[in-house]
Amino acid sequence: ICKCRTYFPGLLSGVNLTMSDGFTEKVEDRPPATPLRQDVMCDSCMDAPSRALKSCLTCLVSYCEAHLRPHLEKDKFQNHRLVDPLHDIERQTCEVHQLPFKSFCFLDECSICGDCEGQEHEGHEILSLEEARLLLYVERIIGKLQSNGDLIKSSAQEVCVTVEQQFNRLQKTVEEARKRVEALLEGEQKQALRQGESIQAHLEQKRVKLMKTADKMKKLSKSKSDVDFLKVQSGAKHAIQTVSHKTTFPVSDTTRLTFDPDTTHYFLRLTVDNRKLTNTSPWRHSYQDHPSRFEYWRQAMTSESLYLGRHYIEAELSGVGTHVGVAYRSIDPKGEESGSCITGNDFSWCVGRNNRGFSVWHAGEETPLEASDIARVGIYVDFHRGLVSFYNTTGPMMLLHTYNTDFIEPLYITAWLSKKDNVVTLVNAK
Repeated sequence: ICKCRTYFPGLLSGVNLTMSDGFTEKVEDRPPATPLRQDVMCDSCMDAPSRALKSCLTCLVSYCEAHLRPHLEKDKFQNHRLVDPLHDIERQTCEVHQLPFKSFCFLDECSICGDCEGQEHEGHEILSLEEARLLLYVERIIGKLQSNGDLIKSSAQEVCVTVEQQFNRLQKTVEEARKRVEALLEGEQKQALRQGESIQAHLEQKRVKLMKTADKMKKLSKSKSDVDFLKVQSGAKHAIQTVSHKTTFPVSDTTRLTFDPDTTHYFLRLTVDNRKLTNTSPWRHSYQDHPSRFEYWRQAMTSESLYLGRHYIEAELSGVGTHVGVAYRSIDPKGEESGSCITGNDFSWCVGRNNRGFSVWHAGEETPLEASDIARVGIYVDFHRGLVSFYNTTGPMMLLHTYNTDFIEPLYITAWLSKKDNVVTLVNAK
């Protein structure tokens, strides 16, 4: 084997490829040293040649520090002769025959002189030095193209991952929006159903009442006593309830209101024909379970509803922590949140007393009142005008507060007795 063998690496080392609008080659981040006239430059650096550290008499190539590493670290290059950088290294002579190199043996991958070509390398595929150099250059270009292909593949994979992540986020956002819309529609549907059920319950009450009245009228029509007939007939007409010396309210419903035993909390006791509520905490009454029974808030709701027309009711309050007002039947009797209490939602209005004094409440907002020592309150409801007014009727009637709203369901008198021995009694129910 000829001692002048030279190895030409297949890939150009020290070159990185990045994508930015097109393909751009970056040789090294640090700027190359400024070449001087006597400096020998690296033959392997493509765009920005660095100063050569050694020249290889076997390869006939000068190498910078980066491209010299294969000669220092690879066993295959250990027999190559390295010298200080030389100018015109390609004009160096064969160490064996002391003749200039003029060819390159493709089979043994080494530079040879004329004698080498006719002796050790006879019959081998021989290339001129210019052809060998061109082949090395093409080989390096192919290596760069392969590197570019790998980079394109890697970048495409990254783009696919990014697109998939963005698509998943978009899909998640759409799914969350769909769930919110479904929840909103479901809530509106439930509200509409509750509203319809509440109105249906009110109409059923009216139907039962009219049937009872019709039975009474039928019996009285057969009575021979004109006095009894006219007495009942006059009682069925609309009454006029005067609540102040200046204002009168035509009252359309003269039904006596009573608390519904099926809604009464376990710590509340019903007496006086179900018109009086007393908080007996910690004594628990043995009421049967019922879907309408309040389980957390110590509350009760009337059996009869207030719907259409005008209504006036009075109630007596006793004890700090007593509240009374009106609410929709759709209030959640099993809930533990403030929305299940008549002071904490937007479909109930009430007046009551706490440690700070008397106040009115709606939608969780408390409005303190200047009045004190209120033992009896009046509640006036004008369903068509959307008015709820609270009066102090302990002495001379005095307006406490008025709420304006749009009613969408029948209203029910509701009481909350938060502390032991609190009492609420319905009086003069009209």
